[in-house]
Amino acid sequence: MLTDFKDKDMIEQINLLATIQETADITALLGLLRIYEEPLADPAVDKMVYHALLVLLPGQQKEIVSGLSAKSRRVRLLSIKMAGASGIEDSLSHLKKMLADNRDDIEILTAIIRSLTMLSEAEIFTILLPYLDHDDLTISGTVMAHVGRMQNISGRDMMMEVVRAEVKTGSDSLKSGLALAQFNHFPDDDSLAFLIEQIHHLNPGLRMICHEQILAIGTTSLPALESCLATGDKDERILAANLIGMIGDVKGAGLTCRLLYRRTKLEPNLKFALYEALGRISASRSLVTLIDGLKQTDDLLLMAVITGLEQQADERIADLLQTCLNENEIQASLIIQTMIDTRSSNLMELVYRDKEQGEILIERLLDSNDPEATELFSQILKELVGTRAAADLKGLQSLSAANLSDTHLLVADDSKALLFFYQGAAKEMGLQITTALDGKKALEILDSGVQIDILITDMNMPNMDGIELIREVRKRPQYSDLPIIMATTESEQSQKELANDAGANGFLNKPLKREMLKEEIQKRI
Repeated sequence: MLTDFKDKDMIEQINLLATIQETADITALLGLLRIYEEPLADPAVDKMVYHALLVLLPGQQKEIVSGLSAKSRRVRLLSIKMAGASGIEDSLSHLKKMLADNRDDIEILTAIIRSLTMLSEAEIFTILLPYLDHDDLTISGTVMAHVGRMQNISGRDMMMEVVRAEVKTGSDSLKSGLALAQFNHFPDDDSLAFLIEQIHHLNPGLRMICHEQILAIGTTSLPALESCLATGDKDERILAANLIGMIGDVKGAGLTCRLLYRRTKLEPNLKFALYEALGRISASRSLVTLIDGLKQTDDLLLMAVITGLEQQADERIADLLQTCLNENEIQASLIIQTMIDTRSSNLMELVYRDKEQGEILIERLLDSNDPEATELFSQILKELVGTRAAADLKGLQSLSAANLSDTHLLVADDSKALLFFYQGAAKEMGLQITTALDGKKALEILDSGVQIDILITDMNMPNMDGIELIREVRKRPQYSDLPIIMATTESEQSQKELANDAGANGFLNKPLKREMLKEEIQKRI
């Protein structure tokens, strides 16, 4: 059937190969292997020969093992791939010999490594582990992925050393990322201690991978995160608090509350992170602690408290909320204004039930001249029955939209409370503002063609961190001169240098103060 195949015209070749594939005619296997030894003149026909072999070779152990010793490099490479895909344990001795003989042929070496990871022999790890730190990332990544899948402790320890060695030399690379990405397979104390050790990795991208592994492990990570809260440095404690909130387990509420109620004074950024964490954890303990947090007088901390309460607001807190508001008139006014600033519609509805507090709420809404907040509460009033609600609705609908300048601010931050803080500052300055919860979304907004005059970005965000966002923005010629401000809790000078090298024009240190923020924006307008 395949006699003089190379002398046939292309249509005849294609028809013949199609028939072989459709019928899985095993008698054509040896003939196809001979044809495949050297590339054919027509790439399309050559590819059809390859696919026909993929149909016929599975289960043909004798031909596959024999192909490992073929003179043709193409046949050897195909046989190596099929040996692993078919799980042929008898190929192990051949693959081991080929491994030693092909150290400089990266393509062959990669194929051998991949095939070995598909075999179940006990000695596989003895063969593979020396390649875990190979210079070729495909090879090292393949071995690391196998180590993770099989939860091999020796391999895990080697991956730890790969990361630590690169941290020590400052040569952060994709190899560290490939290693860190496997640690969700190892939810043991040693692995978690290692992840906590890297929780504030100086490379933001690798730090994000580390956080993803902790979140993937989930509740089991909480004791290690609690230890970090107790003994970590300033940056590590903030990141640990953020991760506890993202895990969202009730146990996390307990350890977060304990830290908030300690007599020792907490750094403002940490306190902010703890309140935000409680807002993400649905638990009675979270609600009680957040209600108690309404005593905060710092506007940013109060935003974190109220944003957290808004996410869990229900009938359970109605009485507690009213009691808190009735304790101190000045604080009650501040709380209500913050509810408006943070668009906390659920909390505003609970406040409105009390006639006296409801009047304060409507008064603040009228004074705010904030069309978004008034429209939000107007929708609530439309659903309420009674002359008071009808009268208040009429008053809110009489408000006219605020006049804003043409200057447009874009802010990227994964903290909803901070985004509301930025919105309040922009409103006071008469600026337009658009917000995004991560760098990826911010980049999409920029690429959509919206005219942006200033970009403010957080450093640590999911999906795309601030450093990567700045680098991507600077790749776009139309944004080469866009003023970019990095806002961060980072205390490491190296992180500011990293942002500066990426293209940041200025920096804001958290906790933010409104006047400080306005001053920095004003310099860029």
